[in-house]
Amino acid sequence: MQGTKLSELLEVYIVKRQRLKWSTIDWTRHAWKRLLDALGDMEVAEVSSADIEDFENFLYGELAPHSVKSYLKAVRPVFQWAQRRDYRSDNPFEGFKLPKVADTEVHVFAQAELCDLHVAASQRWRALVRTAVTAGLRKSEALNLRVDDVDFSAQTITIQSHRETQDTWAWTPKNYERRVLPLTDDLSTLYCRLLAELPNGQPYLMLDEKRYWTLRQRLRNGQLKDRNRLWPDDNFSNAFRRLRESAGLKRGTYHDLRRTCLTNWSYHLPPQELQKLAGHADIATTMRYYLGIRADVLGLAKKHTIGATGLEPATS
Repeated sequence: MQGTKLSELLEVYIVKRQRLKWSTIDWTRHAWKRLLDALGDMEVAEVSSADIEDFENFLYGELAPHSVKSYLKAVRPVFQWAQRRDYRSDNPFEGFKLPKVADTEVHVFAQAELCDLHVAASQRWRALVRTAVTAGLRKSEALNLRVDDVDFSAQTITIQSHRETQDTWAWTPKNYERRVLPLTDDLSTLYCRLLAELPNGQPYLMLDEKRYWTLRQRLRNGQLKDRNRLWPDDNFSNAFRRLRESAGLKRGTYHDLRRTCLTNWSYHLPPQELQKLAGHADIATTMRYYLGIRADVLGLAKKHTIGATGLEPATS
């Protein structure tokens, strides 16, 4: 692999790593462009640890620390793969420590805010909101939820991979693992109402009729993009923002609804069980929901400090 340029390496990496999701590929391309801007189109074997430090400094000149870490994490796997495939004898990231970034707040919706969203929402959006709040689904998981993924008798929702047919597109969960989630009574009722309105033959529970038939036609014509397979509703984020504003709420994303669910579960479930329900590949991601300083934790800490247990130092 002598003489391989950085730009060439990325293309080979993407072709060989067929399990990479579209979103990962897109973000890696974006980060790799930054790498090329910083270092130029060097030969892969010539990139040194000092070059990686230069790339980090280049990023710090334009971005916040959290973004710098994200870009470094995006390009690092490519060099790890290049070492395994003998494009170079070592890994320039060896011994390189990613920058430490302060933990950001896990934003959750209050119960009153959820009530306001429910009042302002259409039936479809009520189901989408409750799906995230009570079952912890991601946006992609909710939009790709099929009718046969819901078991009303067992009261479960199954997140699982789907093969492509002439009427449905291939889709895989973020961590590739199948997981089973609870279906609450109120969400079951909302799903039944959606089912009553779905046209015969529509397999996707959360897509409106017009959007599904548009995507199915693109699929049959070979024109369906990977982005649409992952997020079938292009207007989703804007629609949620309008819903939030109609409800009089100043902040919050759809993913914050999922965070609300996981935060609630964290009060009652051990980390390993929450990790499984959430579909987190890394337990460190799950632990964010346990490490927040909550009011009840602060109260317990105050109660059990030495000074609060009658062990005050003697006075003279």
